[in-house]
Amino acid sequence: MNQIYKQATMPSATLARYLSKGRYQYDEDGELEKRCSRCKEFLPADSEFFGAQKSNPDGLRGHCKYCDSERKRLAAEGQKQLLNGNQLGQLPIIKQIPIFSKGEHHAR
Repeated sequence: MNQIYKQATMPSATLARYLSKGRYQYDEDGELEKRCSRCKEFLPADSEFFGAQKSNPDGLRGHCKYCDSERKRLAAEGQKQLLNGNQLGQLPIIKQIPIFSKGEHHAR
């Protein structure tokens, strides 16, 4: 099954600004490439390599999919270490929340 990937699209003035700042470049075949904000590699500027983000002018995330998966993996490992490092195997209590009976918290 052939997948169709969304190409980066943006106004020409925005593209010119991104090209001048080094966020984008054209490869030897004339294809537009985007620089990942994390690994700094230039990859094709499409949804195969970058996730979608509607709020960005080009419609793509700033970091590549590989870096995003690595970030998520490391975050999950950090959570496992936090749980394994606790002697009781419970999450630490960050803030004590008082427990009130119904209507008690409104009393003055």
